[in-house]
Amino acid sequence: MQLKLGYLEMVKRAEAEIQTLTPAVALERQRDGNAVIVDLRDIREIQREGRIPGSLNVPRGMLEFWVDPDSPYHKEIFASGRPFIFHCSKGWRSALSTQTVQTMGLPTVAHIGGGYEAWVAEGLPTEALPAKSDLNPVVTLKAASFRRQKRSSMDKLVSDAVTHSRATRLLHPRHSTRRLLDAR
Repeated sequence: MQLKLGYLEMVKRAEAEIQTLTPAVALERQRDGNAVIVDLRDIREIQREGRIPGSLNVPRGMLEFWVDPDSPYHKEIFASGRPFIFHCSKGWRSALSTQTVQTMGLPTVAHIGGGYEAWVAEGLPTEALPAKSDLNPVVTLKAASFRRQKRSSMDKLVSDAVTHSRATRLLHPRHSTRRLLDAR
């Protein structure tokens, strides 16, 4: 199948419309205390590769909803008037995202050319996500308890459904006495 427009051409067009920063300039703007670096990578990428200290993780699929003040998912940080610098792994998703939020009307947006890979290649600071065991133990215990309760409730529903189904089949008039005895 031949596409009308491939992803690389889309990224190229986006980069023609947006501001692209080097990782060093992005770090400088973050350290000045005003710019928010937004990490668009999936949480699994961040867990595997680390992140830029102080960055805000925004799942790529939620970006437009978090930015739009009319959305039920809106996040106040995007109404703060602060500059935003987007990044992903290679700079492709962030270029498209920056173009999108710029089109939506978010002022002062840019992206890191080359993404997180370029950041790491320049030897700029990174950090690992805390291990799950380092998370708040009360929250972790509550989540585990909820999962256990949910699982046991589901097990009971399945068991009840199987019992009901077997009883319905056994009591059906078409079943012979012989089948009833075999079921015991």
